[in-house]
Amino acid sequence: MHTWTTEKPTVPGWYWTRWKIEGDASEYTYDVMRVEERWPGPELVDADDPFSFPLDHDSYAKHEWAGPMKPPQ
Repeated sequence: MHTWTTEKPTVPGWYWTRWKIEGDASEYTYDVMRVEERWPGPELVDADDPFSFPLDHDSYAKHEWAGPMKPPQ
């Protein structure tokens, strides 16, 4: 079992990510994301989305991360 952390991934691989549902302090939304090394640095690549976003993008500021893990089947 992996531990949740607010530190963004620094190693390429597959990660669980979660964030709190807006307006509900106790509910989370979960997703599986793939981190790949791309120039100029690590970028987040959604497993289901061909578009990539830098890990330091504001939209991930409140995300928690767990991993890396085995790729989903």
